[in-house]
Amino acid sequence: MPGPLQSYQLFFRTKRYTITMFNLPVSILLYSCLIWAVQPTLVKGKNVVSLIAYKDSNGKLHKRIAPEEFPPRDYDIQSNSDELGYMRVRDSSRPSIKLDNVFGTQQRRQQEFSAELFPLSLESKLSLVKDVQIFAGYVRNDVETYKKISDPNEDLIIIAPTDRAVSGLTSKPWQFPNNIEQLEREGATEKELDSAIQENISKFVRSHIVAYNDDKNSYERISPGCTLLQSIDFTENRGDNSEHSGDILLKKEGDAYYVASTRDEKFHVIEKIENGSNGIILTVNFSLIWP
Repeated sequence: MPGPLQSYQLFFRTKRYTITMFNLPVSILLYSCLIWAVQPTLVKGKNVVSLIAYKDSNGKLHKRIAPEEFPPRDYDIQSNSDELGYMRVRDSSRPSIKLDNVFGTQQRRQQEFSAELFPLSLESKLSLVKDVQIFAGYVRNDVETYKKISDPNEDLIIIAPTDRAVSGLTSKPWQFPNNIEQLEREGATEKELDSAIQENISKFVRSHIVAYNDDKNSYERISPGCTLLQSIDFTENRGDNSEHSGDILLKKEGDAYYVASTRDEKFHVIEKIENGSNGIILTVNFSLIWP
């Protein structure tokens, strides 16, 4: 009877060569498989925006953001091994946030919290939601925010616009509110253009993420079933004369949840809810900011 470390033969064939691995313990094979599975996510998380500098027919300098390519992925198989690249573990005294916590309809109790073996945190979850990959790309290019969604001890609400919603904007997220074309016409330097583009990216990303906390610094329940939230961008740039104490409205009607910007107070249904170890991803078919 073979023992637990019985050997296996693995055959990998291509058109030009055959690699044979044999007499490998099961533990080594499993470790190799896990490393192979997590590698795309770790590399993907380091992607940065590529800016293309070019001159028009008049010799004038322009900046454009290079199209971001996302490697194909089987979204039907969501492996928990994505989290293996991050060795930090969430503090067991911090229960994971649930959406009903925001409305005060569910109490967060220590005894209700149970850590998964390999819980997916938001940076891994976001890469698996196939409808929001444009937004996910922008998140990866805001270094500070990406660090935040990778932190297992954060409690975040990501309101992620779909690819269709982002593509439907009259300007690309990196083009506003700083008017890049106008800066180009005015002769801005390459460094100034880079800085303006990065500011636009950060504002777009941070306008869709809430750093939730229980001491009510980031939210206010304004009526039964309706809560006013503060995005990270609002918190960072709020002035004393701000008309509102938040910039995102979240409400619940029956079993459905809705989100709106305080800019127009037009509610949109939340299409999908993904729970991560350090927050929630709410998929919506609109953008919270626009040109």
